[in-house]
Amino acid sequence: MTPDTLQWLGCAFAVTGSLMLASHTNRSGWGFVLFLISNVFWIAYGIEVGARGLLVMQLFFSITSLICIYRWFGLKFTEFPRVSLSHAKVKRIF
Repeated sequence: MTPDTLQWLGCAFAVTGSLMLASHTNRSGWGFVLFLISNVFWIAYGIEVGARGLLVMQLFFSITSLICIYRWFGLKFTEFPRVSLSHAKVKRIF
């Protein structure tokens, strides 16, 4: 693939993944999978054009994507309860 194709595929998968996460539905976790696919394209792009900073950043983003995939699909958030701010006591600072 050409570098131009790699960067546009990386962009498309990242944008679609972010839209899935923003939709906040029971299928939102698939956005993390799309982020991981995007990371693969960006890593390939970084190698192709010699963009070391982009390469390092995407490697770390890949790690976070894998963690999110594990937590979303592996644990289903049942072991990590979410905190509702409506029930929490919030101290006003102003």
